[in-house]
Amino acid sequence: MNNNSPKKYVGNGKKVGNYELVNFSIAMSKVREHIYEYKGEQYLRMTMGANKDGTNEYGQTHKIWIDEYKPDANNNNNAPKKEAVNSGDGLPF
Repeated sequence: MNNNSPKKYVGNGKKVGNYELVNFSIAMSKVREHIYEYKGEQYLRMTMGANKDGTNEYGQTHKIWIDEYKPDANNNNNAPKKEAVNSGDGLPF
């Protein structure tokens, strides 16, 4: 995903009390085209993040958007491989 691409917001969430929980709602009309199938199951990749400006006028504290990140297959294969260093003293460090 290009970092300059606009996020595709599909819902909002609200932190629940003093807990680390967020209740959220998603607009199904905005996500249908992003559902994909893998090994016979349907999936939808999303990301949730806290609102940068805090709580909005509706009491919502989080936004939800489509996760469109796709790793570049070429970069992963070209990464240098780390090899164990053997100093000959028998110690693992």
